[in-house]
Order: sequence, then C-alpha cells, then structure tokens
Amino acid sequence: MRDMAGHLKLLPIVGVGLAAVIIACLSMSELSAVSSSDRVQTLGGGRYLVAEAQTVGTDGLNGIRLTGPPNLGGQVIINAESTDSVMIEINKILRVGSAQIAEELDKEIELLIRPVGSVLGIDVQTPRGARWEGTDWGVRLELILTVPKGWNLDFDTRHFEFDLNGPFQDVSIRTEFGRVNVADVSRQVDIRGNYTGIELEDVRGRISARTAYSDLTVRHAIPAADEPLELMNSFGPIVVNELVGALLIETESAPITLKEISLVGATSRVYGDNSSVQMTVNEFGRARLEIKTSHSPIKLVVPEYLSARLSLAVGSGGVIHTEGLPIQTHRNLLSQHRVEGVCGAGDGLIDINGAGAATIELVGR
Repeated sequence: MRDMAGHLKLLPIVGVGLAAVIIACLSMSELSAVSSSDRVQTLGGGRYLVAEAQTVGTDGLNGIRLTGPPNLGGQVIINAESTDSVMIEINKILRVGSAQIAEELDKEIELLIRPVGSVLGIDVQTPRGARWEGTDWGVRLELILTVPKGWNLDFDTRHFEFDLNGPFQDVSIRTEFGRVNVADVSRQVDIRGNYTGIELEDVRGRISARTAYSDLTVRHAIPAADEPLELMNSFGPIVVNELVGALLIETESAPITLKEISLVGATSRVYGDNSSVQMTVNEFGRARLEIKTSHSPIKLVVPEYLSARLSLAVGSGGVIHTEGLPIQTHRNLLSQHRVEGVCGAGDGLIDINGAGAATIELVGR
C-alpha cells in the first residue's frame, strides 16, 4: 500500500516476540527494500533490536531463494504450514556502543524481497568493509518465515544457522561456518557446507550432503531407487540411523556409525581413512556392500540368515573375527588375515578391506 507520493505505507504496529514489528503488505508486482527503522529497541547488555515483518502473497510462486553476503551471519528459521502467503519476521540484533550506532548500522543491512520467476527472492545486502568488520561489535540477522507446504528452498549464504521444518519438496543449501538442520523433504536434498554441522531427518529422494571439520547426521532416510544416500566429510564423524536403500559414505580420521540399515538390491560403499566403522544391517536383500578403511576397527552386524558371498581381508597387523554365521569356506581361503566364503545361497556380496593394523568383526544376529 502506498500514499499519494508513492512511498510505502506502513500498517499499524503489532507485537511479535521480543519487539513490536511493522507489517507491510505487498502485491506480487511490488519490489520491497527493507532497510532502516526508527524503532531501535534496547535489549540490555549493549544489545539493540530492529524488528520488522512482511506478509507476501504466493500467486505463481513455489519456493524461496535466499542469498547473503560473507560479512553477516545469523539464523534462518522456516516452518511449512497450510497457508497461501509467506510471513517474514526480520530481526536485526546489534551489540554495539549505542542506540545511535545501532540505527546507523541498521541502514547498512538491506533486504531486497521480490518475486524472481517462480520463487520469492530474498537478497541480503551489506556494504563491503562494513563498519562492524574487524571490531568487537556483534551484528546478526534473524529471519523467521512461514511458507506453504511443499515449497522449494535454495540458499547461498555464510555464517548462518538454518532450522528448516517441512514438508518441503527440494532443499539446496551452500554455506560455510554454520549449521543446517532440515526435516521432512520429499524429493531432493543437496547440502554443501565446509565447517558446517549438518543434521537431516525424514528425507527422501536424492540426498547428498558434504561438509568438513564438523558432524554429519542423518535419521530416517529413504534415498531414490537409482541413487544412494551420499554423505561426504573430512575430519568429522558421520552417523546414519534408519535407512532403506543404498548409501555412499566417505570420511577420514573420524568415526562412521550406521544403525538400523536395510540394504536392498543396490551397491553401498563405506570408505574411511583412519576411520572406525560400526554398522548394523537389519536387511540384506541381493545387495552389494563394500567397506574400506585403514588402521581402525570395523564391526559389521548382519542378519543371521544372511545370503551373501564374503571377502574379508586385513593387513599383516590386523585380525578377522566372525561370529554367529554359518560360513562355507575353502581351507586355503581362511586365515587370520583373509576370509573368502559364502553364507546361505550367496545372493549378495560383502567385501571388507582393512589396510594396515585394522580389525574386522563380522557378527550374525
């Protein structure tokens, strides 16, 4: 809504959370620039808050595209609900010397919100060499959004924490130095983030996550039939709890823990350099499983009725131990460092290679 001079007209102030916010209702053809506010609120401890809100219609839109600068971080919370609009709460939290400085810095953080094709674009803009860079000031941006169920999310930011609660259709995030929590995605998940902790829950379809120097956790995953769950990490642990399908896991110098896994008719690979592997397989139906690591223990628990060919090998300093499985072996292929054999009809394949002083423990339950 605009006045006779063409300026954005603001609706009455309403209370939201810690502060009153200004709600501006925009048509889909309008471009919204959200910047300064004369309502700087004092939170105490040298912290100030500038809070605003917008409600945007969703005609012709099916997702959010968020981009941010490298010199600003914060938090993004998105909840998917049954709604025909997008509600956006914007909180700029500034730990600076005075309310005047807070108001000045508020003007340096702009949000450009407008439809771009079939998505709602949110472009966070700050100047290069912003005044808070290289100081002990704390400047954060918090975005809280409510979007329709089944929307797509596409983010490219740095230093942000994401808490995303679906149902969503596709989620794509490129980030660094942050944290990503995503729940309830139906078609595709693609996360790329160095120094970024990643946690996925109730995800289906094409699933890929890569990080380094942080943790990577997946719970309740059903990857697409033609593609494995793909998790890549460096110097950070990987945990998967409950999966139906196939997986591709890689890390180094950090443990791999895989629980409640059902491998069905596909090839799964677990690779770790100086990484221990603990894996529990509930179902192994005509699948192929390869595990490779070095100088670390490998423990694989499989169903006692396993039907698979076995190829187990360790280096000269390693040991192989099997328990609870009827393995048919040839005498010349059974030793402390090598086991070749068959369980049941041999429908699948388990190939484990532990280089160096690795140990292999294969247990049937």
